[in-house]
Amino acid sequence: MRFECFVASRFIWSKRRHPFVGVISWISAIGIAVGVAALIVVLAVMNGFDEDLKSRIIGTRAHLVIEKEGVFADAEVLADKLRKVQDIKGAAAYIEGQALFQAGELGSGVLVRGIDASLEKNVSKFYDYLSQGSF
Repeated sequence: MRFECFVASRFIWSKRRHPFVGVISWISAIGIAVGVAALIVVLAVMNGFDEDLKSRIIGTRAHLVIEKEGVFADAEVLADKLRKVQDIKGAAAYIEGQALFQAGELGSGVLVRGIDASLEKNVSKFYDYLSQGSF
């Protein structure tokens, strides 16, 4: 018998002057087991939540974004060249700008993106998250 098991069995099965020590040892062991089990469950749930959150955030954006300051006149030509590359599943150009929404006294800055709806389904999972309406 290993030393640790020997010491543990002495404390758990104590029958000398204080028989209550055995009960306290069992309660302590059960408390530690419940605490460790709770920690494992929480970590598993948080890891699953983290993966889901990452996939939702990354799924709304393309994996590669090529940006240019100002007018990007040859965006469709570049998108056509990218579509011909072997491992690229899709390419779509978009236009993006800032706007301000105001309702009464409340205002909020937003980012507005104009997309080609027929090409967007090839580059992001936006359609998977669309619960109401359509393009």
